Amino acid sequence: ALRKSATCEAYRALSYPVDGATAPAPRTAPVSFNVRYYAPVDDEKQFVEIYLQRHPPILAELPGVRNVLCYVPVAWTNPTALPVSNCILGNEVVFDSMNALNDALASEVRHRLRDDYNDFPVRPGPNTHFAMTRRDFRMD
Repeated sequence: ALRKSATCEAYRALSYPVDGATAPAPRTAPVSFNVRYYAPVDDEKQFVEIYLQRHPPILAELPGVRNVLCYVPVAWTNPTALPVSNCILGNEVVFDSMNALNDALASEVRHRLRDDYNDFPVRPGPNTHFAMTRRDFRMD
């Protein structure tokens, strides 16, 4: 049976430059691959610091990547009845198409990301990985 549930969280988004750029580009490509890391983690602060230092520069080398973003939870007062997610860190890599994402996931860079992750001195807790196609719209 499919289990349906919802949680919420508030984040500060950190954008990183890709493809030799000096500054991050606006997110306009429609396909995102999202990863979320959740508590418990032996040393949450150390995991986040190491991840933010080491992983985004490698993510930025994925072939065809348009954006690299990391999401760090911020202190907030939850105004909803939804439980908080206990997410300690998230990332998003953005591509022009699902084919471009699949090519990136099959690349040598993906193997380097896995090696880096496996070399972290602090093991993460549970995590999720999912792809989505985004359509931005505005209601005027």
